Amino acid sequence: MNKNRSLWMCLLIFAVFWGGCGDEEPLVDDGPDNSGEVDTRPLAPSFALETIDGAAVSSTEYDGQVLFVSFWATWCPPCREEMPLFRELRGEYGDQGFEILAISLDGEPHDVVPGFLDELGGVNFPILLATQEVVDDYEIAGTAGIPTTYLISKNGRVAHTFIGEQPRDVFEPLLVKLLNE
Repeated sequence: MNKNRSLWMCLLIFAVFWGGCGDEEPLVDDGPDNSGEVDTRPLAPSFALETIDGAAVSSTEYDGQVLFVSFWATWCPPCREEMPLFRELRGEYGDQGFEILAISLDGEPHDVVPGFLDELGGVNFPILLATQEVVDDYEIAGTAGIPTTYLISKNGRVAHTFIGEQPRDVFEPLLVKLLNE
């Protein structure tokens, strides 16, 4: 338990001092040019995590769908601001093969996430609990802060990486493009 708490404290310190929870200009990585027939974008790491409600969720359950994999925390103001937008996008595009997997980086998620979700009026996508393995696989400690969101194509490749809060007009066109591929 202490090892897990140390991880979250390190992530918190990193985010506050070096990432500012995305306070600086957001970074959007459009990925490599994939104009050829071979998709050279990196494969998204697969994972199996527990939801805040205790259910098991595997990223492979969503193979063939467009995914947002978003790393966030309740103590991060930009993360909190993005959640209503995510709920809207999921509501509008969920029936077209789009899902959001929001991975909480909170140190004690069972103590803080349910209250935040109640405050928000709920969400229409799974809230997952991070593990050190998934944080390492997605190289979250090496990013400029949270929220960090990966837009993953239907073929399981990381199409775009977003660091910091993003407006709808950044997310939506890229999402629609991937849904139509």
